[in-house]
Amino acid sequence: MATPQEIRTLLNGADNKAKTTLLQTMVKIPAMASTDEIVQRVTALTKDGDMAVRFWAKKVVARLPKPEFPPPLPPEPVQPPAFTLNLLLKKLESAASESSFVGMDTIKKLCESRDERALEPLIDYLGRCKDPVQISFLTKNLGIWFPSEDLLPTLMPYLRHDDDRICANVCEGLEAIGSPKCVVIFSQLLDHRSNRVRANAAKALSNFDPAKTNEILYRMLAMQDKPHFIISACHAIGAPKAKGFLPQLDNL
Repeated sequence: MATPQEIRTLLNGADNKAKTTLLQTMVKIPAMASTDEIVQRVTALTKDGDMAVRFWAKKVVARLPKPEFPPPLPPEPVQPPAFTLNLLLKKLESAASESSFVGMDTIKKLCESRDERALEPLIDYLGRCKDPVQISFLTKNLGIWFPSEDLLPTLMPYLRHDDDRICANVCEGLEAIGSPKCVVIFSQLLDHRSNRVRANAAKALSNFDPAKTNEILYRMLAMQDKPHFIISACHAIGAPKAKGFLPQLDNL
């Protein structure tokens, strides 16, 4: 088999017949394209003026192993320039009185910025907003983009909202925060009137650390003077059918 130097010389030469013969051999033995320089030269020959050279060069390229690329990195948070953030915050002040589209576009960009300076204005906007679509978006995405236990007092009142879609989205926002305090909340939502709310609460509970969740549920089962906590714990135990609780349930 020709050496890499000999292959490069033939591919760079003017003898099209010799190049064609070499390329035909390379189709059978792709390993002959052993250097980046040879691969680049064969690739360039796919646009050669000679029809035979062009044809066989394409055949060789088709047989070459495809380069492996690392998986794409997750997108970085969209951090707007300071002047853009200020414009968005200024726009937010009047967004509640404008169209729902304007409000949604503004709060979406502010949430995706993950800029802590946007959090308080967004919470204030949520308190003033009357549009259920925007309320639903914020109660979910504040927890996703700004996960902190400090948001619990802001989000929890919306679990009593008349719109079940908002209640369900609050569950997703609280789940993203991941606080153990939410175990009790989700347990109580397992008998909610809405199937979607119950499903989101059960999903959120299943994603918590089982050891921490079980510890809280055991404490709830022990609250003899608070039967509504016991009932909520029973719902939480029944959803995944946690058999380890059977002895304590039997005692009840």
